[in-house]
Amino acid sequence: MGYNAREVRKALVLKLEAEEDRSRKHPRYKLFDNTGVFVAATHISHGVSDINDDLLTLMARQLRIRTSEFRAIIICELGRQDYLRLASI
Repeated sequence: MGYNAREVRKALVLKLEAEEDRSRKHPRYKLFDNTGVFVAATHISHGVSDINDDLLTLMARQLRIRTSEFRAIIICELGRQDYLRLASI
């Protein structure tokens, strides 16, 4: 089950408060904890409209969480604090 790239971007920027860097070839999303320490980063390629399961798994791995946890973030079951707790393990 894939997701629309816009939904994934919204989850990263609005829900996880990722810093969006559009100065590179592909928009990069950097996540920091509450003290400003870098936690993880991922990117979404230009022109991609749907994120398939394989790509979602890769992104979740880059964010240091499980695919199921990333899905829960996208559908609003988990938030930023949940993510920070999961990624710090």
